[in-house]
Amino acid sequence: MKFSYPFVPSLVLAAALSFTCSGASPLAAQDELPTGEGNIPIGRMSEPTVGQATVDLKRNESILRTLVRDGVFRFPRQEVGTVEITVRPINRLYRPYTFTTVLGQEQCFIANVRPVKLGSNALIRGFTSDLTEGQIIGIGDTIDLNVRVDGVAAMSVAPSVWVSGGIGRLSPDDKFTATFPGTGQIVIELMGRKQVYNIRVR
Repeated sequence: MKFSYPFVPSLVLAAALSFTCSGASPLAAQDELPTGEGNIPIGRMSEPTVGQATVDLKRNESILRTLVRDGVFRFPRQEVGTVEITVRPINRLYRPYTFTTVLGQEQCFIANVRPVKLGSNALIRGFTSDLTEGQIIGIGDTIDLNVRVDGVAAMSVAPSVWVSGGIGRLSPDDKFTATFPGTGQIVIELMGRKQVYNIRVR
């Protein structure tokens, strides 16, 4: 995805979608919460420095905790249903980030989380992207979300993006690849502003 701002050249992150969901990666626990050891790379954290965050996955009153490793957080495969995920950067200059999503068949790389620094003076008005509401795409198709941020002093921040419904996965630069049939959502959010696209995969 290219994050674009008015009158400012686009920021381009080039990265291939070349990830697998295999291979265990033991993760350390903190406090007394159950450890989220597992081999499913649910999401990525791109800021701040790679690896400096804890991640909680909450379902009802049950919580698993893991650490970000090499920019990725992993959990065991989860049952289908709604979960709340909270990323807490160890660097206290960054805000914790919480989002709610519906886990489905696809659980690999469903989220790209980009925490924002405390005290940011960015003012976000909204987003546009190359997605359209109610868009229908085929399994295996890839779409560059190409998010454009409308705001003031917004160059220092970037939106978090996640997939709800288990219909596909995201590359590091927010290209969405459809992997399972069904209906779901792609959500773009930054500093309280949110854009939700309903998507159908067939």
